[in-house]
Amino acid sequence: MKFSENRPLAWAVLFLCVLVSIVLFGGLGLREDRQSVEKVFYTGADDAYFSLNGYIDRRAAAAQKLAAMGLAILGDSDTGALALSTAVAAVQAADTPDEKLLANAEMGRCADGLYARISASEAGERDQKDARMLYADLTDAAGKMAGDEYFARAKEFNRQLHSFPASLLRGLFRIAPLEDSLQ
Repeated sequence: MKFSENRPLAWAVLFLCVLVSIVLFGGLGLREDRQSVEKVFYTGADDAYFSLNGYIDRRAAAAQKLAAMGLAILGDSDTGALALSTAVAAVQAADTPDEKLLANAEMGRCADGLYARISASEAGERDQKDARMLYADLTDAAGKMAGDEYFARAKEFNRQLHSFPASLLRGLFRIAPLEDSLQ
């Protein structure tokens, strides 16, 4: 019996080669795609003025000042100001784009609540104006973030991740979908 005549063995070798190439190259390709989208989060797209990470850091700086102002105006034990400080710390401690986006969303909700409380307080005109300026910085950055290229690329990556054969490989290689909205 010649090797060239052993068709079942040839089919098995072909199947094994196809399987290995799909698993090996497909999984590595998915990882590289995810890393390239995450790079856009940290460095921005080619024509971006700031990266999404830069906007979130800018929002965190304004939110920290708003929290300090809230503590000064509403008292050192104000839960809204303390919650905002905690949310800012979570943004600064976040290691991944997903963690940072989720922490940013929570920081935005806390800032909204604190700004509403400061606006309704008996704070002086100067304090009200300063709070309004800080809150405007927060909302301005959020508006610019909404159209960031990262979200389009993250949605495309997630769509790709849910298609075949990537849907099979993502569990094997532990590749999670990316956060693709500001929430």
